[in-house]
Amino acid sequence: MPVLGKEDELFQKWNLSRNEVVLRHLAENLNVELPANIVFRMRSFFGVGTRADICAYLLFSKGDNSLQIAKVTNFSQRSVYQTLNELHRSAFVKKRILGREAIYSLDQTRWTNFLEIKTNKLEYLNWTQIFSAFSGLFRQLVQTPEKFTDSYLASSNLRMISGDYVSKIEKAGIQATQMKLYQYVGEAFTEYFIEYVEGIISRILSLESVVTFT
Repeated sequence: MPVLGKEDELFQKWNLSRNEVVLRHLAENLNVELPANIVFRMRSFFGVGTRADICAYLLFSKGDNSLQIAKVTNFSQRSVYQTLNELHRSAFVKKRILGREAIYSLDQTRWTNFLEIKTNKLEYLNWTQIFSAFSGLFRQLVQTPEKFTDSYLASSNLRMISGDYVSKIEKAGIQATQMKLYQYVGEAFTEYFIEYVEGIISRILSLESVVTFT
């Protein structure tokens, strides 16, 4: 964190000006044995790139086509398609033709045993969708505070943006209760929406075995 009012000596040496930075040493070493960190294990094993994230997704999916895998992992479909074919040629993934599409899958039992994953209740989270959902919500609150100046106006605007928020939360893979848009009228919706968001956060924090895609 920067120390205001105190110049960094190293920067001064090169005639540059910047506040001194003091590391807080709050970061902890990553525990790669946690199921929540399976993507990081895959990235250490395959290297950072499409292979690691594709295999992490397939590890907890019954199989998917290249388009859907690209949407979840946030890589281009072309890159995902090429990687899947390479993995298939090397016998890392299985490929079956279903109609006009190719479905790719992993031998999940073999891989979970190899990675020594102890739980069978694995879920994945698409953090891109989660960040998009919460950043969109915060953006509305911070950039347009005039929309939330009184309780009725706040309730009305929260109702308007709740649809996009819930849609992204569902795409993230979070199993949440259905939003009750019309059960709570007027200002009552504000308190309900806040409780709903708190429930989503609690749901994320309670997942002991999460596969994350960032």
